Amino acid sequence: MPVTKEITVIDELRTLEKLQDGYSIARYGDGELDLAFGKRDAVFENQGADLAARLREVLVSGLEKLLIGVPNIFSAEAKDRLCNPAFWKKYEDNFLHHLEPGKIYYSAFITRPDNVAHRPGQVERRNRSAPEDVEPAYWDRLKNLWEGKAATIVHFDAKTMEHPLYQNASSRNFVPCEQRDAWGANGENYRLLLDSCLKAESEIILASVGPVATILAHDLCQEGRQCIDLGQATRVYQMWRGLEHMHLY
Repeated sequence: MPVTKEITVIDELRTLEKLQDGYSIARYGDGELDLAFGKRDAVFENQGADLAARLREVLVSGLEKLLIGVPNIFSAEAKDRLCNPAFWKKYEDNFLHHLEPGKIYYSAFITRPDNVAHRPGQVERRNRSAPEDVEPAYWDRLKNLWEGKAATIVHFDAKTMEHPLYQNASSRNFVPCEQRDAWGANGENYRLLLDSCLKAESEIILASVGPVATILAHDLCQEGRQCIDLGQATRVYQMWRGLEHMHLY
């Protein structure tokens, strides 16, 4: 029988407001949850006991400036907005007992606005919100996080430096990561990545490193750096702009 308890998840817009105040966010989507609790490999990472342990550790972190982002799927209001509720129901049933009642969580969907309905009737029309249904103002709020700031972009492909999502940063530098297995054997790839990020001279770090970004956001925050685990935001933004042909994500 599923565990029943009240879990508080702050919605997407209020999560962005909190990040605007200099907080970092470590996000848990389906891939991170599957890896953390031994369900299956994720798209960009293989299962491993050390990686799973770190993901579980970050989930219960109490770092003052770190937001823990989880799927916004628990409240009645969130369920009413949710696209593809059947997909997320299994995560609600299997994941709920790992969360702490009384702790405030934040929405992992800030980088995946296609997971929630933005217009009436949208949930009934499709399993996932069409990117064009996302309001332009939403993307403006996301981009405001690095508006006029020196940004470090962590990604497997340097071409992402030219992505239109990042053009409002005052400057951009690039830290490369592995496209798959950014953790590496015994975390070796990750330690090199963390060291490169700590050496980067920037005001904000924007990480698209699959599940490893969840851990990276925590560890950089612990060192006093702001890191946003951006996940697939660039891909969704390109789809919204009709720019899939640019292959920048």
